[in-house]
Amino acid sequence: MPPIVVNGLDFLKVSFWLDWDSTELFRELEDLKAFVQLTEENSTPYHAPGGFDWNLQRTGTSRYNFRLTSGDLTLLLNTRRCDGVVPTARLEIGSLSCWSPGFFTIYERMIQWLKALGATIVKEIVSEVHLAADFLQTDINTLGIENEERWVSRVHKFNIHRDRRKLSGITMGKGDIMLRIYDKVLELQNSPHKQAVFAEIWEAFVYNQFPVTRVEFQIRRAVINEFDNKIITVKNLLFSLQALWIYCTISWSRFCEKTVDRNHNQSKANNAPFWETASRLNWTGVHEIERKKRRQNKSLDHIRANMRGMAMSAGAFNDAPSDDLLKIIEISQNMLAVDLTRLFEEDSYLFVTKMNRKKNEIYANI
Repeated sequence: MPPIVVNGLDFLKVSFWLDWDSTELFRELEDLKAFVQLTEENSTPYHAPGGFDWNLQRTGTSRYNFRLTSGDLTLLLNTRRCDGVVPTARLEIGSLSCWSPGFFTIYERMIQWLKALGATIVKEIVSEVHLAADFLQTDINTLGIENEERWVSRVHKFNIHRDRRKLSGITMGKGDIMLRIYDKVLELQNSPHKQAVFAEIWEAFVYNQFPVTRVEFQIRRAVINEFDNKIITVKNLLFSLQALWIYCTISWSRFCEKTVDRNHNQSKANNAPFWETASRLNWTGVHEIERKKRRQNKSLDHIRANMRGMAMSAGAFNDAPSDDLLKIIEISQNMLAVDLTRLFEEDSYLFVTKMNRKKNEIYANI
């Protein structure tokens, strides 16, 4: 009998470019931020128009002036122009909110709220998404997933994690796309606030009533951008979840029932029953999606050779000792940082236009 599986999003990050019809919201946030910075508190409650209750944090981030949190939701805002390269807002929906009431419900509420405050959404981009499946009554120690020789994957990064010598999970890949398989019950031991919620999701009396193995794919924008089916907005994502999961569990990684013979056709190796169940899970949207790395029309090696030559020329111009490599690197890095920053700050629109033109010279996008 196949295991019972509960699947859904576990994290979602969306970037927005917003055009505001008034700066009243920012004046109010600035006053509140100044107030909390006069205290020893890290945040202050903010009852926003429209019935949303947030905590305004005393500090923002490097790109955002204001950081608002509510439970496991984070909304970042800045006062930049909506036609710039940096988003003017970012919404992060955490694990609990993704599962209940659901990522799309939260997203729609947020859109309605922003519009009620006078924001026009100029652009929206899904920046990161985590797709998760919980295998109920499945002990991670019975699966054999720690045997790297049973995996067929597009990546070489493979790590095994243990807790007091007992397998707690594995990770494959890094950065823009990663697979994590781990003991979800063990993880929840350190998150008491999540225990009751997941017990309800799993229809269990308590969170540790039975073992649960989590399969989770973390995908960032750099990879999302490479799929033929354009996944830009949250609605695009909603209609592509099935295809993304199929890509991750069939094209990007497979766990096989036996050790894979690397000298023969790996594609003919049979999936382990556990992975066969994983690859057949039902999501929403289309079933087919293809990831294609764009064809480059120029040689990166040639560009790097030119950069090396210019860096050495810059060092010579500044009379750096010929054998002082660190000084030569420092000179060229400083000059590049200063010049690019000046170009961007003088006219960010022109900077972005030039970057897009460079991309179109290098990549065929048709």
